[in-house]
Amino acid sequence: MRIIKTIINIYVLSIFVISCAPKSKKAYTTINGNFEIYNNRNITLSKVENGKQTIVATSKLNKNNQYGFSITPEKEGFYTIGSKLIELPIYVKGNQIFEINFTPDGGFSLPIIPDEENEILFNWHKAKDTLQTFNFSPGNTITYETFFPFYEEYIPVLKKFHGNVTSKNEYFNKLMHRYIDLNIENEALTFIFTPRVKHPTSKQMAPFYEYFMKGDNFKSSIILDIPEGINTLRQHLLFKLMYSKDKIDSSKKRNFANIAMEFIENDTLRGFYVLENLHRFKTYNDRYLNFITPRRKDIALSDYVLNKVKEYETSIKTIKIGDQGCNFTFKDINGKDVSFTDFKGKYVYLDVWATWCAPCKKEIPALKKLEIELHDKNIVFISISMDKPKDKAEWETFVKEKELTGVQLFSENAFETKIAKEYIINSIPRFLLFDTEGKIIETDAMRPSNPDLKRQLLKLLK
Repeated sequence: MRIIKTIINIYVLSIFVISCAPKSKKAYTTINGNFEIYNNRNITLSKVENGKQTIVATSKLNKNNQYGFSITPEKEGFYTIGSKLIELPIYVKGNQIFEINFTPDGGFSLPIIPDEENEILFNWHKAKDTLQTFNFSPGNTITYETFFPFYEEYIPVLKKFHGNVTSKNEYFNKLMHRYIDLNIENEALTFIFTPRVKHPTSKQMAPFYEYFMKGDNFKSSIILDIPEGINTLRQHLLFKLMYSKDKIDSSKKRNFANIAMEFIENDTLRGFYVLENLHRFKTYNDRYLNFITPRRKDIALSDYVLNKVKEYETSIKTIKIGDQGCNFTFKDINGKDVSFTDFKGKYVYLDVWATWCAPCKKEIPALKKLEIELHDKNIVFISISMDKPKDKAEWETFVKEKELTGVQLFSENAFETKIAKEYIINSIPRFLLFDTEGKIIETDAMRPSNPDLKRQLLKLLK
């Protein structure tokens, strides 16, 4: 009876889609089912392209936890369906009907699989279900001592699945073979980078990690069309940096993005990795140009990357070195008005932070030390809190209990305040540096914990 009802529902849905759609040669794909995941009332459908998942539609669940989508894909490829808690890749190419049910325990089933491509894909996910034993949630007690031997034996089992990728669709087969290998590596890397009660040293790493580091997974830009492709590349590079057998100067490790580029063999992927790291630059300055200039050729290999870089550069070019700094007036710890212009004639090192920001608080000891070492120099250290107005009392208590030095100010409206908007501050900590005339030297200055900052300041203060 349930099967008959399902067929009727899908038939009705198909008739509805066809009757409501404008006449077109485009082929529709419909997806429906149940989504019974705790505390979730929406399910999203995302397209995998350009190295990321882009949401193309969101469906609100009805009272019976049912959802439905109908799309006309421009080209075939991987999509993902689900939520933050659970996601399932599917292969969309048009002229398809899916029924996908998600269960409360995090499982899923496909009562209706539209084609051989999705049958292969679904069977792959069933084949690696054993990995659920080693779930990667923080606080899990499983350590590398258990995982390494298990995975050493399990990898050959997973690799055998390549023999099942035998669809008539050669393009899908090509994607699927790389997807299997990426999955295998991603699971191992995710295990390493998930908080655990015990972590291995470089010497204790299982041999398969060395195999992954020498593999071919990232020699082709095909990973841009595969779920978690760029994320796996990011983890791959991080592992190389942290556990590489080659000696890497510790000072270079601070500039992770630059050294990571040296490990990327594919020119197109280097361009996309540049895009992944643009957010670190807030000003169109020498630091940004030193990063971007050597990679212009890689960036030009993809119109998507090229346009995104141009768009980002337009946003950061609005703030230029040598421009007059934004004036502000905020209350200090004693309720007195303090303005930026009060410090004309002095260099200004500005710290934008908040009491809830762990990385911000981590910089406080180094900042206090720097203030002591330069106390007799022509420089003032100003800290502006981005805490919300309702948390002002908490800020006052924190300043007094931690005996914060320098000029301590409280912004009037957190990230909505003028200074945050003027300097495009959407993440903290953020440090800015101004000359004696209040003109911009850096709007993304080095952190106090970076020894190079003191050398820069001493050079300015000669």
